[in-house]
Amino acid sequence: MQTKTIILIRHAKTRSNVIERYSGVRTDEGLSDDGIREIKIKRDTIRSILSTEPAFVISGPMKRAKETAALLFPSTPLKIVPDLTETDFGNFEGKTFEELGSDPDYQKWIDSGGTIPFPGGDDRSEYIARSMDGFFEILSLSKEIGETVAVCHGGNIMAVMNSLTGGEYYDFRVKNLGGYVIKIREDDERISVISYDRIDCGSDS
Repeated sequence: MQTKTIILIRHAKTRSNVIERYSGVRTDEGLSDDGIREIKIKRDTIRSILSTEPAFVISGPMKRAKETAALLFPSTPLKIVPDLTETDFGNFEGKTFEELGSDPDYQKWIDSGGTIPFPGGDDRSEYIARSMDGFFEILSLSKEIGETVAVCHGGNIMAVMNSLTGGEYYDFRVKNLGGYVIKIREDDERISVISYDRIDCGSDS
């Protein structure tokens, strides 16, 4: 039986985040200037969450996650976990809430509480499974380490927390640079959550 801490952090702001544009796995955009500035302001606060200097930092494969990880931990080796990508928003990709307001498919999705698949994109259950594959890879990479930080996407964090706790998917939505500190127990390849705490040093938009 092993106890460990996994820290999941959402990447910093991109331009799409600011203008509330659906930006998923199809849009591999980097951080905005505001996102980079915010990392520099909040870097020490975020790093203080860790009890020790990490041996490595885990990141998803997309630019915004890798850039955030590199700026938060500039001297720390980076390990990439391919399954830690954002949701495929399908036909909604690249559009704002306002632009989708008259789209009947969007209204159906809203009316479902976000439970039906994105048209031409991810089904939530499949996305949760993919995100959990990424989480299990985090656990595998950190097998001998008690504390690990991973920079990923808001969708990954909602998916993992929903799967681990059984809570409502959207209740785990976090702002840019927000996230969760999760303490878990591994026993014969089973995972149980000891506790989790929300990281509230994210941005306001």
